[in-house]
Amino acid sequence: MRRMVWSMVDLLGELVICIVTLCFGLLISFQLAHIYHVRHITRIARRCIDSGTIAPVLVELEKAHQMGYVKEVDIDEPLT
Repeated sequence: MRRMVWSMVDLLGELVICIVTLCFGLLISFQLAHIYHVRHITRIARRCIDSGTIAPVLVELEKAHQMGYVKEVDIDEPLT
């Protein structure tokens, strides 16, 4: 009986460690994605400032549209 209790405690402890590790992994992946996104936006903003136009933003928007990340929006279509 005593061994069963210890094995359940060990199993519970390992489960908690797995859940905590998973949560930290998710947090780190979101942070890395955020850092990448901010650097990308900063790079575009610097190009806009250097060129004095919004052309770099339009180029990135066109690239995103070609990759399928952005869909065309009909102005008359209501937002959902």
